[in-house]
Amino acid sequence: MGPVPESIEDLFSQIPGLGEAISAEVPGPDSMPPGSPDELELTVRDWMVYHATTWASTTVDRVARNASPEEAVNLLREIADQADPDARNWLGAGSLENLLAYRGNEVILHVEEAARHSSGFREALCGVWQRGMPPEVWRRVCAARGESAT
Repeated sequence: MGPVPESIEDLFSQIPGLGEAISAEVPGPDSMPPGSPDELELTVRDWMVYHATTWASTTVDRVARNASPEEAVNLLREIADQADPDARNWLGAGSLENLLAYRGNEVILHVEEAARHSSGFREALCGVWQRGMPPEVWRRVCAARGESAT
């Protein structure tokens, strides 16, 4: 992994088990019979986790906006590499898309490099929509994820 902003490194040292929690495979409510006590318990637990950690998405966006292009992409690559497929889709449609929409020209070289070396990052790119990106940046995003821009 490349350089990571200190604020992110601090999170992992301040919250024991954060890395394991991010990558944990936890059965979701979709695997339970509708209305079952287990589904209710999981839904409540998941909502509590979301409520307690929703700041993380805001923090990732802030760090990505303010970090150097290389640091911003390295942060998102590290998250993509540790995330499950569903989380990668959310990363692509959220923080990665935001970064490319606001700083596409600055970060595209680093995005292309990360996509060449990380299948998780390439998968996250599949969740990105063009939303405000210049056509040339969008073309390069599509190429980095193995598609042609249409």
